[in-house]
Amino acid sequence: MYVQSGEQEHKGLEFSLSGQVTDYLNLIASAMYIRSDIQNGDPTVNGNEASGVPKNSVSLYAAYKLPFYVPLTLSAGLQYKASQYVDLGNTQEIPSFTVFDVGASWDLKAAYQIPGIVRLNVDNVADKDYWSSATFGSALALGDPRTVRLSATFDF
Repeated sequence: MYVQSGEQEHKGLEFSLSGQVTDYLNLIASAMYIRSDIQNGDPTVNGNEASGVPKNSVSLYAAYKLPFYVPLTLSAGLQYKASQYVDLGNTQEIPSFTVFDVGASWDLKAAYQIPGIVRLNVDNVADKDYWSSATFGSALALGDPRTVRLSATFDF
């Protein structure tokens, strides 16, 4: 069901930082703060936060190439999202969540002169149940369960 609730105004800050810290370590970090207000609509919800918009989110990722076996790279990532309102009245919300991912990649060219990479990733390592998003008037989105992926890429 569609309901006219006014306009949404989103203001915020986003920072990201990435770089090669050492010959073996690469880091990526990002953080976001958003203030989302409902305006110029139903007076009962004016000034409330928009549904489905977390105020804060943070992600961190690290990849470490093993110095004693350069073809192998280990990685880990962390994602956090703050709670989100489900309704325009700001009376119901889904909780914040944090998920952790790990992975490994094997550079076949560095190991065997074969132009390719094999990757193994495990997302949501702890198999945490969480709601990934909430939007007014639609179903909540359940976050992905633990997922294991194996892939290979070859250049030719």
